[in-house]
Amino acid sequence: MKACPTFAQIFLRGTVAAFRTLGVEEASVEDVIDHSGVIANMDGERKPETFELLQVAGYLETVGLILVDNLQSGIHAKVRLNVSPEDVLFALNTEKK
Repeated sequence: MKACPTFAQIFLRGTVAAFRTLGVEEASVEDVIDHSGVIANMDGERKPETFELLQVAGYLETVGLILVDNLQSGIHAKVRLNVSPEDVLFALNTEKK
């Protein structure tokens, strides 16, 4: 996870944030994009565009870190982590809140 591009790391952290907000371990890509934008701003990065994060989701699915129900559905697709949220936070050295 540390070797992933910056936007992929932001997407993973946004996925964990969406899970915690929703209270379940499944979120729409739209929810993850919203949380990823906030995380990018907090980290001082530019906010990734929607199409960039959809490409990132495809990349993360290819490497096996996430599962996406139907990425062709765009922002309405459902995302699940293929690893535990704690592993994501630990690997990316972020504090668990």
